[in-house]
Amino acid sequence: ELPNFNDVNVATAFSKFGKLLRARWFPRNIAAEESFRRLMVSNNDMCAAAGPLNDARHVANVTHAIAKMSKAGKLVIDVNVRETLAALEIATTRVEMSSQHVSNTMWAFATLRREPGVEAWAALETAVARTGPEMNDQDLSNSVWSYATLGREPGAEAWVALEAAVTRVGPEMNPQALANVLWSLATLGREPGAEAWA
Repeated sequence: ELPNFNDVNVATAFSKFGKLLRARWFPRNIAAEESFRRLMVSNNDMCAAAGPLNDARHVANVTHAIAKMSKAGKLVIDVNVRETLAALEIATTRVEMSSQHVSNTMWAFATLRREPGVEAWAALETAVARTGPEMNDQDLSNSVWSYATLGREPGAEAWVALEAAVTRVGPEMNPQALANVLWSLATLGREPGAEAWA
């Protein structure tokens, strides 16, 4: 029963919806389905509860799944979805994200063309600065693409971390990640230091 779901169950359910969206039976607008609305309410209650969520994966997986479904035209952003995204923004300030979590969360907000509020953005920026040394090419690509898509300049510490990540993973980037990073840097009017081009 849905009310007994914990944050891992809720995040897993959202993630599964995101993976099933290509199925023929998948609704045209999942947000209109009662079971999905109840899932959003459970998510919002968990995000509003005192204390941290069990895992930053919750925020990243739910936000990412919403963006995937919206991008595929299977989820209309209505008032209930906006409330869920607002709840996820609040939760973003209470979890410690890995490089994958922060890049997926930023990608989701950018894909939705939704700029997080001041506190959520500050938490994401802090996470980018902290996790830059762990970023792989996909994390880096998603992160810089998100900045560019939202038209937001990385803060000083985040830029230092991103520039170092470009230098570190640049030689191993696949063509798509490299193209995304170059487009993003050009869009932001930024050029990495000489070391990144070596």
